[in-house]
Amino acid sequence: MHGYGIVLDFEGSLHDGFREVGYIRIKNFEIIDAQEITVGSGCKKKILKSFLENKYDFFLSHQSNIEKNFIKKEMPYTSFSPSGKWEPWLDTKLIYKKLYPDLKKYDLKTLTETFLGLTSITEKAALYCDQKKLGFHNSLFDAFCCYALTKRLSQKVNLQKFLNPIT
Repeated sequence: MHGYGIVLDFEGSLHDGFREVGYIRIKNFEIIDAQEITVGSGCKKKILKSFLENKYDFFLSHQSNIEKNFIKKEMPYTSFSPSGKWEPWLDTKLIYKKLYPDLKKYDLKTLTETFLGLTSITEKAALYCDQKKLGFHNSLFDAFCCYALTKRLSQKVNLQKFLNPIT
């Protein structure tokens, strides 16, 4: 699959909103840039606008409904798509469930350990992540795992068929 995408992972709660966001901008599944931002309560919309001001061909995350809900809480609509919705999405959980229906669990940690190896992914993530945040439930580390899981498949399957508009 070709095109511009953004891998997103938010940490926080839907009640209070996100407190941390990790994002990786990609082109043809090669990393352009990656960043983790810790936010205060008053600047969430400004931060979202800063990295969502570009038009992306797709959004990528693990359990995309969570990321979509964090975005919609601050910015319900976008001018990126004719529908005004944040779409389309690739969701690693849904992709791996479809391709590997016999797995017992589809959480990010299990998929990463099973298909990438924790040592290998931690070494690669260290190029982008703060050394103190090389673990799950840190937004940029989680975004990197999601990216690596999808890149692994990008040369093997047609990911285009997994693009889902999420309303």
